[in-house]
Amino acid sequence: MNASSVQSNNKTNYEVKGSGQPLVLIHGVGLDLTMWEGIVAELSSQFKIITFDLFGNGNSAHPEGPYSLSKYANQLNELLQELKIEKAHILGFSLGGLVAMKFALLYSQKTTSIVVVSAVSNRTVEERAIIQLRVKKTEEEGHLSVVDDSIDRWFDQKFKAQYPEVVNRFRKRLEANEQKGYLASYRVYANGDQELKHQLSDIKCPALVMTGGEDPRSHTKMAMYMGEQISNSTVKIIPGIRHMLPIEAPNEFNQMVKSFLTSLPES
Repeated sequence: MNASSVQSNNKTNYEVKGSGQPLVLIHGVGLDLTMWEGIVAELSSQFKIITFDLFGNGNSAHPEGPYSLSKYANQLNELLQELKIEKAHILGFSLGGLVAMKFALLYSQKTTSIVVVSAVSNRTVEERAIIQLRVKKTEEEGHLSVVDDSIDRWFDQKFKAQYPEVVNRFRKRLEANEQKGYLASYRVYANGDQELKHQLSDIKCPALVMTGGEDPRSHTKMAMYMGEQISNSTVKIIPGIRHMLPIEAPNEFNQMVKSFLTSLPES
């Protein structure tokens, strides 16, 4: 099913494929539900996959900012209500990982488990300064000014050389963004880890935390911190992979996700 929820100026673009336990996939900043195409093809044989565009991204509404993790969690809650889904596994990549954790905090009764992929947590003072400089550059020079930097952080040089068409697809997606929506989302990403760092211990559902061993900004120390704070969690580090873990290592990603989700009791 490919549809948009009818909520006047708060439209959410979404797709539903497959059958089984519901599994929501949440994209990162400046991306949209199309980032999950290959993953959906693999996982929809076992799960009912829901993908959607966060506000300010893709074909969902671009309401006036500021945005927040709570706004995004509420967006997902309204979508699940519309789809009459009472409880779901929530998987989020990068910004989507922060949204997944916020959803688990606000809607614990609707969260079967969370999978947090390539997400930031508890940035240092220096790391916060770096991301705020990127926000400032986006404000002053536009979102196109940070596309090259994003691609370089996201993809390994070997992967870029081997799969230029994949990298170019993500580059075009970033370039197609509308400035206000991108910036509003980016600000949430820049500040969300500080909001969550003292709340992580309140997440009680099963959690899988994954990141690439070579991710320069969502690095292994952050994954380990989340694992320490979330009591019922497992941490997986995939060696040699940068930020785009689901894209650079889809086989390992799919296997780890399926293994984790199928190990949980059905609810």
